[in-house]
Formats: sequence, structure tokens, C-alpha cells
Amino acid sequence: MKTSLPLHLFALFSAFSWAVLSVASASIQPYPLPDPSLRSPHYEVTLTQGDNKSASPVLFTRAQQIATNPHDDTSWTSFAFEGAVTVTVRATAGPVTKARVLPSSRGITPDLHSDGSLSFILDRPGQFAVEINGRLDAHPLLIFADPPETDIPDRNAPNVRWFGPGVYNLGNETQPVAAGDIIYLAPGALVYGLFKGANAPDVQLTGRGILAGSVYPPNPPNTYTAPHLFELRGDSDRVRVEGITFLNSPHYNLLLRGREHHVSNIKMIAWWWSTDGLGIGADSIVEDSFFKVSDDTFKLYYDGMIVRRNVVWQMDNGMVFQLSWNLNTNASGIRVSDIDVIRVEHYRDANNRAVFGSIHGGSADLSDFVFEDIRIEGPIFRLVKLTALQTSWSRSPTSGTIHGLLFRDIEVEGPVLQSNEIKTLEDTGRFEDITFENLTIGGKVITAPVQANFDIDPNSTSNIRFTP
Repeated sequence: MKTSLPLHLFALFSAFSWAVLSVASASIQPYPLPDPSLRSPHYEVTLTQGDNKSASPVLFTRAQQIATNPHDDTSWTSFAFEGAVTVTVRATAGPVTKARVLPSSRGITPDLHSDGSLSFILDRPGQFAVEINGRLDAHPLLIFADPPETDIPDRNAPNVRWFGPGVYNLGNETQPVAAGDIIYLAPGALVYGLFKGANAPDVQLTGRGILAGSVYPPNPPNTYTAPHLFELRGDSDRVRVEGITFLNSPHYNLLLRGREHHVSNIKMIAWWWSTDGLGIGADSIVEDSFFKVSDDTFKLYYDGMIVRRNVVWQMDNGMVFQLSWNLNTNASGIRVSDIDVIRVEHYRDANNRAVFGSIHGGSADLSDFVFEDIRIEGPIFRLVKLTALQTSWSRSPTSGTIHGLLFRDIEVEGPVLQSNEIKTLEDTGRFEDITFENLTIGGKVITAPVQANFDIDPNSTSNIRFTP
């Protein structure tokens, strides 16, 4: 059901303004604000390219699970551009005296101005966080700089569900998804809805709008019954997800069974302990995306997965790279590369608090995982926790084996606050042939486990190597 008339008129005006700007300057396209109540009170952002200057609306979402989160909201702005654009940020709380733009690997140095604002230049798309006055946890600001849209579907095609600028509340019932469906969220679209299908290949979920679960309750304590924001099960192969922002999911943000999926340029912000980033099938690619979630970001559970060129802000629960939680199906050939982990908010121990890890309470044999060119900023709670642990979700009386792991060119700013672990917590389970090649922590190359406070169980491990 479409929202009330005032919001509808606002959305039409925003869409008109966006269209006019697109004609006047095809190289800068800030996205319309779908709902005035979502305007961030903390920041103003302006985009400049030559003689063209435009405000880029800043949205914000209040934190969920506020008892544990270290910051109470997140602001972000989204736009598309070509060429180079100058981004100017003004904090409404007062002047900016110090600033960083993350990830640091992009080499962006902001300029501070006498009027209290800051600015920086972007020459290619990406996702960024702006640290202001030394605080990334105080009303954080995210910048989502998209490439221009391509392959926009025909809104009149029979298999297209088109959501233009505005606010849509689709109710509590999950929306069915069938084979070949195209769901398009235009810039400025905010859709409160849950989507679900089975045996639905060749589906597309694209656009530059927002799919939100803010109106739905999360999982009740100690259960996993809440729906996922977007879910396709069974033989749902070759799904394409591109461009949209997932916001405040009650459970997984994106769950795709089947295989050969392509996920690119998506953004996720989700606060609950069960709001995993994505679970995705074999031979799939996840690239050029941003994740700020409070459970496992990447479930590396299926053969041939490729995860590359992503930016991660890990909140206070879950792992960035989860190899197994009770897996009973063998998996191999996973490749993870060129990742920036810009913040990890773990602050108390649990069995899933690490950047890399497993809770391998299943019988699967997992092998041939390569992690390379991964940069982790700031202090972190723990880097590695590879364990075999039977949980209430285990479906096997014995734990399997994880072997043939290569961690190459992993750079940790540090410090690492807790010991790293490679060991079984059961009578079964083994970890073998694991190599850390050019692992650096605090600028120091680690050539022995004692240098990085590794707790490695000799009875359940073999051939754990650290090489320069």
C-alpha cells in the first residue's frame, strides 16, 4: 500500500528534482530522500563537480538492540557519479577539527576548512566511512558512491515489479518471488517488505532504492523464526542482486540457495544478533559491496564462492568470515580477496567473536580456502578462532576437518586484544595444513605463533605454519 498523500507528493517532487539534475549534469545524481522523517540531524553533504553543486540528502537509522551497540544511530548518503566529485561534509554538532576517510587503503586525505566543514575528492565509486574528530562510533557517517545505473528494466514488462521514488509498506506477509521476476527499486524508493521464493531461477533484485525491515520484529530470544528480508530457496540459480541498500532486517539480509549468483554494489546496515549479512550458494560472486551487520557477514559454506573488493564494518556479534557453523556438506575452492575491514566492535567473548573463524560442529570436510590481501583497521578483539564445537544446532555426533587454508598478505593495524585459537573443543575435529604467509600485526611480520598470541592445540592440529 502506498503511503499518505503528503509523502507521495514529496516523493514526486524529489523524483522530479533528481530527473532535472540528471539532465543538467549526467555526472552527479544524488538520490531523493524518500521520507522527510529519515533526514539525518547530524550531517549535511554537498556534491560539487565543476560548476555543478547539489545537496546529497543524508538519511539515518536509529540503532536496534541498543543494550549492546556502541553507537545509537548511523547516517548515510547515496549518489551516483562519473569522473571526479568533491564531497563536502558539515557536522551540525560543530566544527570538524580532525577527520579520516576509511578505508585507508583508498588513500583519501580530507581537507579541513575554516568554516568547520571537511571535503575530499572521489575519482571512482566505493563505500566509505568518515571518522570525525577522532570518533567513528559517535553518529557515524557512511558515503555510498555508486557508478551510474545500467540495465534499468522496462517498468511495463510483465515480470517487472517497479518501485518508484516514495515509501511503500507491503505488510507482514512475505511477497512471493517466481522464476524470472525482476524487482526494481528506483533511487528514492523505500520499501518495507519481505520477499520469499523457492525454485525461482534467474531472479533480479536491482536498483538504487532501499529494502527495509524496520517494521518487523526480530527473532524472539533463542529462536530463529523471524523471516529473512530477501530469501530464495531450492533450485533458485543465477540470481542477480545489484545496487540496493538492505536496512534493518529482522534476520538474514539476503539468503540465496541454488548457485551461480552475482551480488554487487549492495549495502547493508542491520543491528540484531541474528542479522547475518548473506548466505549464498555455490559458484557465486559477492563483490564491490558494503556490510555493517551484527552477525556473521559472510557465510563461506559452499564450493567455489568468490568474495572480493568489499568493505566491512563488523558490529558486536558474529564473525566477518564464518567458515562453518555445524556444516555437514563438504565445501572447497573458496576465494576471498581485497577486503577492507574498517571496524570490528567485539568487546566481550563468545564462541563467534573473531574476524576469521569456525564453530565446526558438523561432519563436513572443508578445504582449499584462500584469504589474501585483507586489511583490518583499528584494534580488534580477536583475529582467528578456528574451533570445532557441538552446539544445539549440530546434526552430527562428530566434528569434521578443516584443512588447506592459506592466509596471505593479511594486514592488521592492531592491537589484537585476545588470544587467537586453533583447536577443537570436542573429542573430534581436526585442523590441518594452515599457512599464514606475510601476516602483519602492528607493522610486524608474524613468523611464529607466540608473536601473535596463538593458542594452538597440538592434539587436534598439524602443519600450522607462519612464513614471511
